[in-house]
Amino acid sequence: MNPLQYNLPILTVTNPLLLWLFRHGWEDPDWGQTPVGQIAIATVIHDMAGQLDDAELRRQIQSGAAKAIGGAAERLAAEQ
Repeated sequence: MNPLQYNLPILTVTNPLLLWLFRHGWEDPDWGQTPVGQIAIATVIHDMAGQLDDAELRRQIQSGAAKAIGGAAERLAAEQ
């Protein structure tokens, strides 16, 4: 046997992302429900829409994301 080969059991997890999740825990299922989470999600959507070739679609998506960011920011300010 080659010294660099390993015999791993069939059910051994070697995916680094899954190993990290097992070590540090899974994502909170309620993530994104707070105004801060909504702002984070809408910001990512707005940014990703900027990569679309269709200008009309890009404008519509970014407009909706900007509206979501504004609404969430208003709710966050009201909580303060």
